[in-house]
Amino acid sequence: MKQKGRAGDRFLFLLPTSLVLLLIIVIPFLLSFYLSLTSWNGVSPRLEFVGLQNFKEILAKPGFFTSLSFTCRISVVVVILVNTIGVLLAALLTNGSSFFRAGYYLPGTMGGIVVGFIWQFILIQGFPAIGQAFHIPFFSQQWLGTTTTAFWGIVMVYCWQSIGFVMIIMIAALTSVPKDYIEAAGGGGARDTGVLY
Repeated sequence: MKQKGRAGDRFLFLLPTSLVLLLIIVIPFLLSFYLSLTSWNGVSPRLEFVGLQNFKEILAKPGFFTSLSFTCRISVVVVILVNTIGVLLAALLTNGSSFFRAGYYLPGTMGGIVVGFIWQFILIQGFPAIGQAFHIPFFSQQWLGTTTTAFWGIVMVYCWQSIGFVMIIMIAALTSVPKDYIEAAGGGGARDTGVLY
């Protein structure tokens, strides 16, 4: 009886999360995959099943693999920078002021539309104004006008929004490390016990 009761309790605990996962991720994913197999234009009430025709047309377009390569390069650079800088900030702010922690985490609380408007202003008007005022060519270039500058502009925006989240996770991990381990890693344990390495 106890086993059945525990299984029922586990089911009840998992039910809310499972429903949210189903409604927000699983069902939209399945629906979008089904729509990708139709000729629906997003407005028309008619749905005509075309199978893999849409995927064939995408793969046949000359710019597809260029876009795919661009996206993959952004993903690699962003993952490396966000995690590296997030860990460094966490190490610096583990025992630091909560004001700075909140400041670094704040961009992660903003919605994508707000972030888009902020950085659109910065890249199109803010940076050029700084470049003209201080005669710095780096800021004066068209940040969304070329492939290279657009690449680094996207990386900059994504890192700005995501680093705070990684920092908070890493601070939580660092503060959960027992002090004994930290002292041992610093050599304090060897001095206290008189053990020579």
